[in-house]
Amino acid sequence: MPIDVEAFDEWKAHPITEALLKHCRARAEEQRTRWQTVSWDGGEADPLTLARLRERAIVYQELAEIARDELEEQRHGRT
Repeated sequence: MPIDVEAFDEWKAHPITEALLKHCRARAEEQRTRWQTVSWDGGEADPLTLARLRERAIVYQELAEIARDELEEQRHGRT
């Protein structure tokens, strides 16, 4: 059974979902700020630390922007 567009939109508009997605966007921004603080302000160039911060930011942002069709593809193993 496919994910209904209307049901997905209702889920995204739900206050708990909105709070979760807002949290993900804030965490993504926090990771970007930490990356800048560590590299630019702190002068650290450890590639592993910077890569971890960057990847966390990307994951949080992807979660915040999740689309119904992406979930549908995942459900059916078409990633």
